[in-house]
Amino acid sequence: MASVGVCLALGLVLIAGTKLSTAQKCTHQDGKQFQVGHHYFPDLCTDCFCEPPGMYTCTTIECPVLLCVDSVQLENECCPSCVNGPSCSTASGVVIPLGLQVKINNGSTCHCVPDLQEGSEHAFTAQCSVNRG
Repeated sequence: MASVGVCLALGLVLIAGTKLSTAQKCTHQDGKQFQVGHHYFPDLCTDCFCEPPGMYTCTTIECPVLLCVDSVQLENECCPSCVNGPSCSTASGVVIPLGLQVKINNGSTCHCVPDLQEGSEHAFTAQCSVNRG
C-alpha cells in the first residue's frame, strides 16, 4: 500500500515517491504566467491567487461606503479616500464637514446626519432647516 503525504502549503495530496512539478503555473487572461502559490494583482482592485493545478482565482476588493462627498482617488489606491474628513452636501452641492452647522445662501442652516437609506453611496446626508428671522 502506498503511503500518502499532504502538502499543506499547496493543498495537494501526494503519493509517496512522486514529486510536485515546479513547472506548475497559472496563465492569466492577459498572458502573464505565475507560479502556483503566488498572488497577482492585474489592477489596483483585483487580487488573483495561483492555485494547483495551475488555476487562478480572483477577488475584487469592495470599497466601503464613503464617509464624505468630496473623495479623491489617490495614486496606487483602489478605493477613493476622504482626505478632508467626513462630510455631506446639500442639494445645491455645498459641502458640509461632519459636526459643523453651515448657513447657506438661501438662509437655511444645514448639518450632516447619518444616511440610513439602503444602498446609499455615502454615509451622511445634509439636513437643512430654514431660519425664520
